[in-house]
Amino acid sequence: LESIVQHAAGPETALQKTVILVTHETTEAAVRKAVEGITKDGHLTDKPQVIRIERAG
Repeated sequence: LESIVQHAAGPETALQKTVILVTHETTEAAVRKAVEGITKDGHLTDKPQVIRIERAG
């Protein structure tokens, strides 16, 4: 599993947000660069949120 994208069911669900989950290893710099690009494309309605997931131990 590398990624999951969940989209809203339709226009009547305007309060719902798209969720993207990336599960492969990457650098924080690459994530920040991707988020910056997504932010600048003009399609977001709100500021993107990033939650870091690390391996235990």
